[in-house]
Amino acid sequence: MSQLLNPARLAIFSGNPALVQRLIRIYLDTSPKVLGDIEVSVASGDIEQVGSHAHSLKGLAAELGAEELAEFSHRLQMAARAGDVAVIGSLVKDLVCCYKETTVALQLLNTN
Repeated sequence: MSQLLNPARLAIFSGNPALVQRLIRIYLDTSPKVLGDIEVSVASGDIEQVGSHAHSLKGLAAELGAEELAEFSHRLQMAARAGDVAVIGSLVKDLVCCYKETTVALQLLNTN
């Protein structure tokens, strides 16, 4: 499995700490709704929206080097595309757990 946070990705922005904080703030402000939208879409059986929201979360995560979260989001997106409801259910549980860990790590990074 890939890293929770890839420091090399954020190092790209090392000359601009304000930009890093801004990107983290965007993630912290935006990602809870996206995760909630994934959960609602799964509960309602709207597989197309599951894939769409997973794609959005993947982009948010990838921008910050949150590789594990981006990977889980990608796998969820692909499962939705394939219509694999059984896989979607288990992936959402893993994704939520990884999301929580990633969010804590980014909050800590943002306060330092």
